[in-house]
Amino acid sequence: MCRVPEVLKGQVCRQGIVDDKRVQEVVKNQGVIELQQIQEFTEVALLHPNSREPMPCAWGMIYPTKEDRSLHGERMAPCYMKVSIDRVIEGFESEMLPVPTKEHRYKKLKDVIGTLIQWPLLKIVRRTKGVLSASKNKELQATPHSAKSGSTRKQGAPLTSKNKELQATTHSAKNGSTRKQVDPRTDGLSKLHKRNKHDVLNELNSLGNRILKRKSVQEVYTRWITREDATVGYTLSAPPGMFGQPDEFISTIDVDDIMMLWKYGCLDCSIIFSFMMGLYKILEFACPGQYMLLNPYSIQASLIVSNKMDVFRYLMKAFQNFDDRVFLAPYIQNGHWVLFIISPRRYKAIIVDSLNKKQNGEKKTEDDYFLTDCVNLAWGGNHISWKVVQCNQQPGSWECGYYVLTFMFSMVTRQSVNIDELSWDERALSKREMDDIVERWHMFCPILSGIN
Repeated sequence: MCRVPEVLKGQVCRQGIVDDKRVQEVVKNQGVIELQQIQEFTEVALLHPNSREPMPCAWGMIYPTKEDRSLHGERMAPCYMKVSIDRVIEGFESEMLPVPTKEHRYKKLKDVIGTLIQWPLLKIVRRTKGVLSASKNKELQATPHSAKSGSTRKQGAPLTSKNKELQATTHSAKNGSTRKQVDPRTDGLSKLHKRNKHDVLNELNSLGNRILKRKSVQEVYTRWITREDATVGYTLSAPPGMFGQPDEFISTIDVDDIMMLWKYGCLDCSIIFSFMMGLYKILEFACPGQYMLLNPYSIQASLIVSNKMDVFRYLMKAFQNFDDRVFLAPYIQNGHWVLFIISPRRYKAIIVDSLNKKQNGEKKTEDDYFLTDCVNLAWGGNHISWKVVQCNQQPGSWECGYYVLTFMFSMVTRQSVNIDELSWDERALSKREMDDIVERWHMFCPILSGIN
């Protein structure tokens, strides 16, 4: 049974809303967020649930829950809110959760970084409230500045580039832009490498003797560097309907994006996007009506956090219009690419993750990905059966994008689309296989194929 905060025992709670005037006064005095005020995602500090004094133990994000009082398929406890944990303050890593996760899989704060949990309403405060600034905790004093600047310094359990990812795309998501959104794995490369055109051209020219010696790769490289201005990005235009969207979608391959591909670095979203444009042509010719591609820009984790309703509406329309198809959805969360394969009509979906284990050795589940909740909601609230399948496992930290391209290509070349039969080897991809998928990208590349 879910525990209710001590301060609320004996008080009246209805539909998760605090009604008692005395309790509301406590909320006001402590700077705690009132449930009625939560209409959008809000950055918060989580106070220790068992401390009488306001003692922050973690940073996170509070979710609007007035209309949705469920979490992971179960009803939430009264006077609790849905939050995600972004960072645990040092010293609180082993603190027990006020409400253990479903099936008691996770019980401590360090186990739930990046996932959704329940937290007592009266133990949630905005980061800018007086309770925070009055804290004697040195870690807390330093955090508001670093959090706002996108710091991802370790606290407790390992934390990847999630904060950077959230900061990078919030502005474009709020403005409703369909222009290229920033991919966290390569965010800042253009700014980091800001230099004059002469330096960029020198770097491009120096790659000529180092890039893959295959015909299509060499042809794309030659076309890129012989353009009127090789330092300018290449604009891509996906026509209406290509990704289940009613309007044209614009993206840009920056010079840094394609150089990272040539140097076997982390892949930008524009590289995944352009590969899918080529894959779409194959699907329409070889197996029309079987697959549907979802736009990686429109479902990334940072957009789910900053504007979940946009992701929900996009998925809902796609499922309504193409519910008989299998959806391929490259998805990035915490700077890591994975592939979602979804069959809405069969209520089944699999997650193909080249890092499918956590750092503690436990295998990931659907609860570790923000996109699963959006998919469930978009399909009318009917919970889809999820499975994280066996697949090739990457040896390093940068290869995930190449693995996702490989998984997508292998999907469309399989004779069967039975989602129950899908699995891969657990071995790492060989150098030849990595070279093959890089070559395949260049064969699909709009610069060479004339898609754009």
